[in-house]
Amino acid sequence: INDCDTLIVEGQVDASMTSRVIEVAKTGLFRGKVQVDFADIRGRFEGELTAHKQLMIRSSGRVSGTIRYGCILIEEGGELSGDVAVTEAHAAPRSRPAGGSHETSTESPSAGRDPALAAQLNRMTSGAATQR
Repeated sequence: INDCDTLIVEGQVDASMTSRVIEVAKTGLFRGKVQVDFADIRGRFEGELTAHKQLMIRSSGRVSGTIRYGCILIEEGGELSGDVAVTEAHAAPRSRPAGGSHETSTESPSAGRDPALAAQLNRMTSGAATQR
């Protein structure tokens, strides 16, 4: 699959794709190879997944295979298995404040590096906390 900004999987898909976003719904199963900026998994993913910016595995999500990500968020209950690693661009060690001082923040660690990612993260996680 080429020339697709956002793919939403609600059934079963066996394919290879390069896109900006993949969303696998609770009822969805994607098998294959994917290269995206953002992946939001509520169903199942099996294969090779590279989420250059963010991989979000929801509580009902099951991801297995060769997985690479820029940053990762896994809700309680979400599952991840296989060959898993951070992408090369995001593997650099983070510096710590001098003098043993530790700062705490409610922001995502990636929010300071990429404002667009922070906005996407806020949109993706805001619905998860407001269940009725």
